[in-house]
Amino acid sequence: MSYLGSKGTHLQESYNINQPTPGAGAIQGRRPFPQWGSITWVDSNGYSNYNSFSAQLQRRYAKGMTLLIAYTYSHSLDDVGSIQDPRNLPSQYASSDFDIRHRLVGSFTYELPFGRGRALASNHNRILEAAISGWQANGIAVYQTGTPFTVTTSKDISSTGASNFANLVPGQNPFAGKHTPLRWFNTAAFSDTLPANIYAYGNSGRNLLRSGGPVNLDLGVYRRIPFVHETAFQFRAEFYILNHPTFASPVANVESASFGQVSSTSNSSRQTQFAVKYLF
Repeated sequence: MSYLGSKGTHLQESYNINQPTPGAGAIQGRRPFPQWGSITWVDSNGYSNYNSFSAQLQRRYAKGMTLLIAYTYSHSLDDVGSIQDPRNLPSQYASSDFDIRHRLVGSFTYELPFGRGRALASNHNRILEAAISGWQANGIAVYQTGTPFTVTTSKDISSTGASNFANLVPGQNPFAGKHTPLRWFNTAAFSDTLPANIYAYGNSGRNLLRSGGPVNLDLGVYRRIPFVHETAFQFRAEFYILNHPTFASPVANVESASFGQVSSTSNSSRQTQFAVKYLF
């Protein structure tokens, strides 16, 4: 078991220093420098931190088998992502865009106990022994939680001429319900409206929700066929992504007709491949 932590300082971030504060009236006249439009400012004031706990269980090679299982629980936070309010950068502090909270990986290699020199040798039938010798099975399984995303609105609810996060609806739980491609989160928990004559940034926060993570099982069957001297041929049959698809992030803009729906996957389709290698 182990712990790993890190801290990042002076990270690069960029934002519009000519963005007005929320309020009524023409946007241009309320800018700090009204003779100019947006002004992108780049500095090194960003910060981040990462903490993780990991555990590993390993069976070293014995009786033809190796086994490795590893689990990591971690959290990465920063303030260098999508910036809504350039005058309040600490309010952007949230889970990093690449944050993965849980990751579990298991792998194995197993030399099948058949054939010459193995526990289940066929000493009386050379043809059968040649057919069943040298086989090996391999596999790797991955379970991982998804990365975070932000719910936004294309309406300028703050009247600042910039993008806005959506507002949370009181009494609605954003995490309620089961994840499905047609409704990944509780869409009723988000709104693009404010009371009349009120202008403010959206309060739902950066990276509040998460997309789906991969759950894969990849398998391979190998056979080593000795050739002359120390050389050999290896036959390989490999099967990738045997499980369900990994859904990409859902549509996260409140104004979209497909708000909350998943329209694509982030992994490749199921694949099978065969190969022959010459080892020398």
